[in-house]
Amino acid sequence: MFQFSFRKFKLSKLIINTIVFGLSVLNVQAAKNKTIEELFMNSLIADVIYVDLPELNVGDFEKILENHIEWNIEPRRIEIITENFKLLDFEPNSDTGFSGGMFKHLKGTHKDEIIYASRGTSDLDDAITDVYGIGAMGVPQFQVRDLYNYIQQLKAPLNGEYTYLKDTLFEEFKLEFGTKNDGEGHAGWFGNKFVDGVGHSLGGNLTSAFGRLYSDNAKDSYTYNSAGSARWLLPKIFARLSLTGVFKLDEDEFYQALGGKTDYNNYQVASNVYAKDGLAVTSGNSTHLQTGDRFPINIEFAPSQLIDSVGGHSVKYLSDALAAAWSFNHIDPNFTLANS
Repeated sequence: MFQFSFRKFKLSKLIINTIVFGLSVLNVQAAKNKTIEELFMNSLIADVIYVDLPELNVGDFEKILENHIEWNIEPRRIEIITENFKLLDFEPNSDTGFSGGMFKHLKGTHKDEIIYASRGTSDLDDAITDVYGIGAMGVPQFQVRDLYNYIQQLKAPLNGEYTYLKDTLFEEFKLEFGTKNDGEGHAGWFGNKFVDGVGHSLGGNLTSAFGRLYSDNAKDSYTYNSAGSARWLLPKIFARLSLTGVFKLDEDEFYQALGGKTDYNNYQVASNVYAKDGLAVTSGNSTHLQTGDRFPINIEFAPSQLIDSVGGHSVKYLSDALAAAWSFNHIDPNFTLANS
């Protein structure tokens, strides 16, 4: 029997799941006309940002991926990534667990366009951010600080001055700004250009944060099983009762203090892709406020146990489903998410 190459899909199983996949999106307008290819390609970026990409070798993207066996990705998908994207910069995990990177499209209608990608939950620091930062405060303040400082440094002239948020936010819970003179000199990545935002889980929340902080640059966002902001009133109550510094600021006040916008509606098109299967805690609408066009899809997944169900949150399952749809779209150009 013919074997489909993407992550060991069998064709017979693929057909069944793709039919279910198509039926599940009959009422979805393809995330405001985003193509299957766009959703699939950006899901690869949301996945690859979890790889520890060494700063000193950002130009040797293919070699980096091939050396990360633990990422468990097949050669063909590595080819797709390296043929379509160039890694421009990578920020490894900070003390708060923040990690992100900048990519550039190499071909197609988006050639030379820039992508900012945020890593999602990958260690204990991130888990604390999920539960405490988003759950209690409505915003992952410490990682948003690192995101702000990272982009500020990139946008500044080479060795030029820029404003940054001091470590007092993390150490003393104070919101204090300072200036540095170690700018990276990559203002050209931003300038008059628009930047897409990509992220999975906690990375999806930080992608939305990028849109609030840098709305003049925000073009489209692609988030996958994104962690929204806290839906309940606890963050505002906690902020009002807090006796310490920055925690007196609720979510909106915090972003405004950083020069950000009052809401999350700053991308031209925001595609919020999430799995219908498995538990949906952070990516659901019941406990978290989601942003953008909600886009449910079925995944190659049967949650028989709790740990498996939690595992269904992985971006890999979403990427697999989109890979299947993308492949069918190549076979039949009329196969789309809007009319499937």
